[in-house]
Order: sequence, then structure tokens, then C-alpha cells
Amino acid sequence: MLATVVLCDIRDSRKISDRQAFAAQVSQCLDALNEQPDDLIAKFAVQAGIDEFAGIVTTPASGRIMQKLWFGLYPQAVRCSVVVGDLDIQAIANDVDQPPAVYHFDGPAFHQAADQLAAMQQTGQLFCYHHANLETWQSELISALGDQLYAQMLGWTRRQHEIVREYTQRDSQSAAARHLGIDQSAISHSLSAMDYSRFRRNLGLWQACFDEI
Repeated sequence: MLATVVLCDIRDSRKISDRQAFAAQVSQCLDALNEQPDDLIAKFAVQAGIDEFAGIVTTPASGRIMQKLWFGLYPQAVRCSVVVGDLDIQAIANDVDQPPAVYHFDGPAFHQAADQLAAMQQTGQLFCYHHANLETWQSELISALGDQLYAQMLGWTRRQHEIVREYTQRDSQSAAARHLGIDQSAISHSLSAMDYSRFRRNLGLWQACFDEI
């Protein structure tokens, strides 16, 4: 079967001082991803400690999943290797209404995602995408835009991140301002200083790529 493997590892995980708190953050993030079964072929699960985890998603869901990961694990950076390719599936005795666990799967896409992730550790790239049925330049373009968007997001301050999170959840500056207890002008100024309109436009174009594939 052709499917989208998402394999991730935490950058600089050894530098995390409170690993127990971060483990709880990872668990909460993966639980949030797994609450959307329509986006999943196999649920996200930790592969090695808190440092590596994986899931299998539908192609259109790739961009949405990345955004949830990025926001859910901020400010800690995570390398995300995404590969659309062939997978093998083992026999599963599972609730038909729920996605199976990721460990039921193996195959070329998993091996390529692992190789891609190892290469990312050398180059410093945070997002890399490969699709077996696309031209190389198309996969590279999606990779470059995703990597740039994520790097921009990681450059936000905690306050800017909080403002964006509240604004995107409510899609209203006034509603975000009320929730945060600040003036709407402060929201507007912060979004402008971040060039958020450009970020949001490029994020929409990036998601459109996955919708069209």
C-alpha cells in the first residue's frame, strides 16, 4: 500500500533539563494528533524514549499534522522526515473504527524515512519530504518551504507564539485580545512585527500542495 510515513526525532534532546515534563508534553501532543482518526492510517507512538516517534497519515493531512506537531512541541525543535511510499502491513486484530498502531507497519517508506532523518541530522534540516510519485524537484520544493516555515516559527518569542496560537484558534484579533487580557492593538502590532500575514499565506500555499498531490 502507498502511505505517508512521518518519522520524527527531537533535536538536541540531551539538552532538555526537565525530561519528565517534556515527556508529558510529547505525550499530550501525540494524543492530540491521534484524536483525528480521519487523518491517520496508523496512530502516532513513541519509538525510542521520548526522542523519536512515528505515525502514518493520509497525504492531505501531512501539512496539518506538521503544524500540530510544531505548535504542540514548541519551543523544542523536532526533525520531521515525511515519505510517501510503499508499506507492508501485518495481520491486525483491531477495532475497525480506530487506526492500528504504527508498529504493525514496515516497508520501503519506513526505511527511506529513517535514512532521510539520519541525513537531516547532518544538514540541520528540520523538515524533509519525499513522494515516490513526484518529480524530485517537487519534493524538494515542498521540503524547502516547510523547513523555512518551521524555522520562522521557531524564531518567535513565547509571547508571539501564544498570540499566534490564540489568534488562529479564534481567527479574530479582538477575541484573542480578550482571552489574553490585552488590547487588540497589541495583537495587531505583534502580528505585523512577525510578518505573520506572509507566514500564513505561505502556510496556506504549502497545505494546498498536499491537497493537490
